[in-house]
Amino acid sequence: MGNGFPVSALAGKRELMELGGLRTERERVFLLSSTHGAEVGGLAAFRAVVAAYRETDPIGTMERQGARLAEGVNAAARDAGVEQHVRAIGRPSCLVFETRDAEGEPSQAYRTLFLQELLLGGVLGQSFVITAAHTDADLEQTLDAVRAALPVYSKALEAGSTDGLLHGRPVAPGHRRYAEPRRIG
Repeated sequence: MGNGFPVSALAGKRELMELGGLRTERERVFLLSSTHGAEVGGLAAFRAVVAAYRETDPIGTMERQGARLAEGVNAAARDAGVEQHVRAIGRPSCLVFETRDAEGEPSQAYRTLFLQELLLGGVLGQSFVITAAHTDADLEQTLDAVRAALPVYSKALEAGSTDGLLHGRPVAPGHRRYAEPRRIG
Protein backbone atom coordinates (compact mmCIF):
# COMPACT_ATOMS: atom_id res chain seq x y z
CA MET A 1 0.00 0.00 0.00
CA GLY A 2 2.82 2.39 0.74
CA ASN A 3 5.43 0.99 -1.67
CA GLY A 4 7.76 0.21 1.21
CA PHE A 5 6.64 3.00 3.56
CA PRO A 6 4.92 2.01 6.82
CA VAL A 7 1.16 2.15 6.44
CA SER A 8 -1.62 -0.26 7.31
CA ALA A 9 -5.35 -0.56 6.94
CA LEU A 10 -8.04 -2.45 8.74
CA ALA A 11 -10.83 -3.40 6.37
CA GLY A 12 -13.88 -5.60 6.32
CA LYS A 13 -17.61 -5.74 5.73
CA ARG A 14 -19.42 -2.55 6.69
CA GLU A 15 -21.56 -4.21 9.36
CA LEU A 16 -18.42 -5.54 11.05
CA MET A 17 -16.32 -2.41 10.65
CA GLU A 18 -19.06 -0.24 12.17
CA LEU A 19 -18.79 -2.26 15.39
CA GLY A 20 -15.45 -0.56 15.95
CA GLY A 21 -16.57 2.85 14.75
CA LEU A 22 -18.42 5.79 16.23
CA ARG A 23 -21.81 5.19 14.58
CA THR A 24 -22.99 2.29 16.72
CA GLU A 25 -25.06 2.01 19.85
CA ARG A 26 -23.42 -1.33 20.62
CA GLU A 27 -20.26 -1.91 22.59
CA ARG A 28 -17.20 -1.29 20.43
CA VAL A 29 -15.48 -4.59 19.67
CA PHE A 30 -11.99 -3.53 18.63
CA LEU A 31 -9.61 -0.69 19.23
CA LEU A 32 -7.51 1.02 16.62
CA SER A 33 -4.03 1.99 17.71
CA SER A 34 -2.72 5.46 17.03
CA THR A 35 0.92 4.73 17.87
CA HIS A 36 1.99 6.25 14.57
CA GLY A 37 -1.09 8.44 14.20
CA ALA A 38 0.88 11.60 13.52
CA GLU A 39 3.08 10.02 10.86
CA VAL A 40 2.21 11.32 7.42
CA GLY A 41 5.00 9.82 5.30
CA GLY A 42 3.25 6.48 4.92
CA LEU A 43 -0.06 8.14 4.11
CA ALA A 44 1.57 10.33 1.47
CA ALA A 45 3.18 7.22 -0.02
CA PHE A 46 -0.20 5.45 -0.03
CA ARG A 47 -1.79 8.37 -1.88
CA ALA A 48 1.03 8.28 -4.45
CA VAL A 49 0.55 4.52 -4.90
CA VAL A 50 -3.20 4.96 -5.45
CA ALA A 51 -2.51 7.71 -8.01
CA ALA A 52 0.03 5.52 -9.82
CA TYR A 53 -2.47 2.67 -10.05
CA ARG A 54 -5.16 5.04 -11.33
CA GLU A 55 -2.95 6.65 -13.97
CA THR A 56 -0.64 3.83 -15.08
CA ASP A 57 -0.41 0.04 -15.15
CA PRO A 58 2.49 -0.78 -12.81
CA ILE A 59 1.67 -4.49 -12.57
CA GLY A 60 1.41 -4.86 -16.34
CA THR A 61 4.70 -2.99 -16.73
CA MET A 62 6.44 -5.22 -14.20
CA GLU A 63 5.07 -8.37 -15.83
CA ARG A 64 6.19 -7.27 -19.32
CA GLN A 65 9.63 -6.08 -18.23
CA GLY A 66 10.15 -9.14 -16.03
CA ALA A 67 9.26 -11.49 -18.89
CA ARG A 68 11.76 -9.68 -21.12
CA LEU A 69 14.43 -9.94 -18.43
CA ALA A 70 13.82 -13.66 -17.85
CA GLU A 71 13.94 -14.36 -21.58
CA GLY A 72 17.17 -12.37 -21.90
CA VAL A 73 18.88 -14.03 -18.92
CA ASN A 74 17.87 -17.51 -20.03
CA ALA A 75 18.92 -16.83 -23.63
CA ALA A 76 22.31 -15.55 -22.43
CA ALA A 77 22.77 -18.69 -20.30
CA ARG A 78 21.81 -20.85 -23.28
CA ASP A 79 24.27 -18.99 -25.53
CA ALA A 80 27.01 -19.47 -22.93
CA GLY A 81 26.18 -23.18 -22.57
CA VAL A 82 25.31 -22.90 -18.86
CA GLU A 83 21.50 -23.03 -19.08
CA GLN A 84 21.43 -26.05 -16.73
CA HIS A 85 23.35 -24.05 -14.11
CA VAL A 86 22.03 -20.47 -14.32
CA ARG A 87 18.35 -19.72 -14.87
CA ALA A 88 15.89 -16.93 -14.16
CA ILE A 89 12.73 -18.48 -12.76
CA GLY A 90 9.52 -17.37 -11.08
CA ARG A 91 6.79 -14.89 -11.76
CA PRO A 92 8.00 -12.22 -14.19
CA SER A 93 7.54 -9.41 -11.65
CA CYS A 94 9.46 -11.32 -8.96
CA LEU A 95 12.19 -13.37 -10.60
CA VAL A 96 14.91 -15.23 -8.79
CA PHE A 97 17.92 -16.90 -10.29
CA GLU A 98 19.13 -20.43 -9.82
CA THR A 99 22.83 -21.03 -9.51
CA ARG A 100 24.01 -24.62 -9.67
CA ASP A 101 27.46 -26.15 -9.42
CA ALA A 102 29.14 -28.51 -11.88
CA GLU A 103 27.11 -31.45 -10.50
CA GLY A 104 23.88 -29.51 -10.97
CA GLU A 105 23.34 -28.93 -7.25
CA PRO A 106 22.30 -25.54 -5.81
CA SER A 107 25.45 -23.80 -4.64
CA GLN A 108 26.08 -20.79 -2.42
CA ALA A 109 29.65 -20.52 -3.74
CA TYR A 110 28.42 -20.35 -7.34
CA ARG A 111 25.68 -17.93 -6.29
CA THR A 112 28.33 -15.72 -4.72
CA LEU A 113 30.39 -15.87 -7.88
CA PHE A 114 27.40 -14.85 -9.99
CA LEU A 115 26.52 -12.00 -7.58
CA GLN A 116 30.15 -10.86 -7.56
CA GLU A 117 30.30 -10.73 -11.34
CA LEU A 118 26.95 -8.91 -11.55
CA LEU A 119 28.31 -6.31 -9.12
CA LEU A 120 31.35 -5.83 -11.33
CA GLY A 121 28.85 -5.11 -14.12
CA GLY A 122 27.09 -2.47 -12.02
CA VAL A 123 24.12 -4.59 -10.99
CA LEU A 124 23.28 -5.17 -7.32
CA GLY A 125 20.64 -7.68 -6.44
CA GLN A 126 19.96 -10.92 -4.64
CA SER A 127 17.34 -11.63 -7.26
CA PHE A 128 15.83 -10.06 -10.37
CA VAL A 129 12.84 -8.29 -8.81
CA ILE A 130 11.52 -5.81 -11.35
CA THR A 131 9.72 -2.56 -10.55
CA ALA A 132 7.56 -0.33 -12.70
CA ALA A 133 10.41 2.18 -12.65
CA HIS A 134 12.88 -0.14 -14.42
CA THR A 135 13.48 1.12 -17.94
CA ASP A 136 14.60 -0.68 -21.08
CA ALA A 137 18.07 0.75 -20.41
CA ASP A 138 18.03 -0.81 -16.92
CA LEU A 139 17.15 -4.18 -18.41
CA GLU A 140 19.94 -3.89 -20.97
CA GLN A 141 22.46 -3.00 -18.24
CA THR A 142 21.35 -6.05 -16.28
CA LEU A 143 21.56 -8.31 -19.31
CA ASP A 144 25.01 -6.91 -20.18
CA ALA A 145 26.14 -7.71 -16.62
CA VAL A 146 24.71 -11.24 -16.90
CA ARG A 147 26.47 -11.80 -20.24
CA ALA A 148 29.75 -10.60 -18.71
CA ALA A 149 29.29 -12.84 -15.63
CA LEU A 150 28.62 -16.05 -17.52
CA PRO A 151 32.14 -16.67 -18.93
CA VAL A 152 33.54 -16.52 -15.39
CA TYR A 153 30.74 -18.82 -14.19
CA SER A 154 31.52 -21.20 -17.04
CA LYS A 155 35.19 -21.17 -16.06
CA ALA A 156 34.22 -22.23 -12.52
CA LEU A 157 32.02 -25.01 -13.89
CA GLU A 158 34.87 -26.30 -16.04
CA ALA A 159 37.20 -26.26 -13.02
CA GLY A 160 34.54 -27.83 -10.81
CA SER A 161 35.08 -25.12 -8.22
CA THR A 162 34.94 -21.38 -7.56
CA ASP A 163 38.40 -21.52 -5.96
CA GLY A 164 40.56 -18.64 -7.10
CA LEU A 165 37.60 -16.81 -8.67
CA LEU A 166 35.86 -15.42 -5.59
CA HIS A 167 37.07 -12.15 -4.08
CA GLY A 168 35.74 -13.15 -0.65
CA ARG A 169 33.99 -16.00 1.06
CA PRO A 170 30.71 -17.44 -0.24
CA VAL A 171 27.45 -15.96 1.01
CA ALA A 172 25.63 -17.98 3.64
CA PRO A 173 21.93 -18.61 3.32
CA GLY A 174 19.89 -16.39 5.65
CA HIS A 175 17.55 -19.22 6.58
CA ARG A 176 19.51 -22.17 7.85
CA ARG A 177 19.01 -24.66 10.64
CA TYR A 178 22.44 -24.25 12.24
CA ALA A 179 24.79 -21.29 12.65
CA GLU A 180 27.32 -22.87 10.30
CA PRO A 181 29.06 -21.66 8.16
CA ARG A 182 29.15 -18.38 10.10
CA ARG A 183 29.42 -19.66 13.68
CA ILE A 184 31.84 -17.60 15.75
CA GLY A 185 34.05 -19.18 18.37
